[in-house]
Amino acid sequence: LYYAYHVMVGLGTIFIAVAAIASILLWRNQLYRGRWMLWVLLLLFPLPYIANTAGWMTAELGRQPWLVYGLLRTVDGYSKLVSAGNAWFSFLGFLGMYFRSCSSSWCAAKSSMGLILSPYAKSSTWFL
Repeated sequence: LYYAYHVMVGLGTIFIAVAAIASILLWRNQLYRGRWMLWVLLLLFPLPYIANTAGWMTAELGRQPWLVYGLLRTVDGYSKLVSAGNAWFSFLGFLGMYFRSCSSSWCAAKSSMGLILSPYAKSSTWFL
């Protein structure tokens, strides 16, 4: 639990630093010329999943000792204030955010390769 929290916070700090550096490079019109930063951004791709998982472990494992040692019954370990409708609303909201994020990333990647169909394009290979 201790290390999961620190992994989550450490990765978040790295993300903020890399985003700040990338923003400065973009502002100076040097982001796409500096291949080193593009490699850093590429190699950071799996780390948000790890940070998200570490955060989930921190949240969920933090309440388990109370259940394990018999101080809290399992039936009392959940929130009675969160209804099924609230859970579905949150699930669909996160699903929508992840879909939007993935589709934006896909469009950005395709546009950087010049394959998005533009009004001036002669090819119709935008879906590749």
